[in-house]
Amino acid sequence: MDPADYERVRDELKAKLEVTVDHRGQPLGTVVRKPQEIYREVRNIPPDLIVYLGNLAWRSVGSVGLGRVHTFENDTGPDDANHDWDGIFIAWDPRERWGGRRVQDLEIRDVLGEILAYLMPP
Repeated sequence: MDPADYERVRDELKAKLEVTVDHRGQPLGTVVRKPQEIYREVRNIPPDLIVYLGNLAWRSVGSVGLGRVHTFENDTGPDDANHDWDGIFIAWDPRERWGGRRVQDLEIRDVLGEILAYLMPP
């Protein structure tokens, strides 16, 4: 491919992925983003596109040769799409040094501070 065609091909892939349908022919609701649309700074070699199949209700699998586009099991069994928009951080404190405190609404950059506070109490 000619490097001059990169953006055109990426836009074409984005458009085609966004109209993918499920096994019943209904739109998946796939969201496709370019890294620079999401991140303030893109370093090194980012992915060409970031694809949220079915808005994270579906995911891609590494299987080939299935004879179909959709699968309900991956290599280890049924696939319940193990992704989440917000993620999850759970810490169990058997000595209750946090006093049963519930930590909510963290940004990913805040998680390290919470872990360090747990490991090195005042």
